[in-house]
Amino acid sequence: MSLIPIPKNIDFFEDDWFLPQPKRDAALNLYETKDSVVAEVGVMGIDPKNIDISVRDGYLEVKGTTEEEKEEDKKNYWKKEIYKSSFERLVKLPINVDVDKVEATQKNGILKIKMPKKLGEEPKKIQIKS
Repeated sequence: MSLIPIPKNIDFFEDDWFLPQPKRDAALNLYETKDSVVAEVGVMGIDPKNIDISVRDGYLEVKGTTEEEKEEDKKNYWKKEIYKSSFERLVKLPINVDVDKVEATQKNGILKIKMPKKLGEEPKKIQIKS
């Protein structure tokens, strides 16, 4: 005997009632142009105000969260689902960038972060003292 009556027309597996939502994994492409390092991150369905971007100590960090509520009220049952997902990407930058000039745009689910190269940071040759 069930404590809660379950309508006979509900297929739990078909309705995904008990299947966990996968964690979002934002794909990241990093490439270098003549004057910048560019990162492109897949952020489809994530509101830009829920994305945090930081560049420090030679690393780019991108974090984001999303939450979606889905409510159904059918003839024999009612259900409410809350889906939450998040991602976090941390990548070592191949060269120094000017953190004061980093720009980010989002279009068609792609977050594009343009990080201008920092000029004047040539390797310094060290002389050995005898």
